[in-house]
Amino acid sequence: MIKSFESVGELIVETNMETLREAAKIVFGASLKEYEEDGKTIFTLEVPVCPSLIVVEKITEGKYRVTCRSKCMIKDCPYWERCVKIDNERL
Repeated sequence: MIKSFESVGELIVETNMETLREAAKIVFGASLKEYEEDGKTIFTLEVPVCPSLIVVEKITEGKYRVTCRSKCMIKDCPYWERCVKIDNERL
């Protein structure tokens, strides 16, 4: 089994969901996929490995926790540090 590594960055924002959706479209472009899981809205790319995720969790009306994640599915990946840096820049 290949160990899955995960990098995480987080922000608390005051806005509406439509603005967050538009921001995700800018980040991910035409490959954007949106779905709900455990009460959270998840934006991701349609890619076969190492998907980047933007997870949006409602705190209160108009206030959201936005988490940016990347799951590395490649054993001994030489680009791990690069992915962490890119995920943090997304926020």
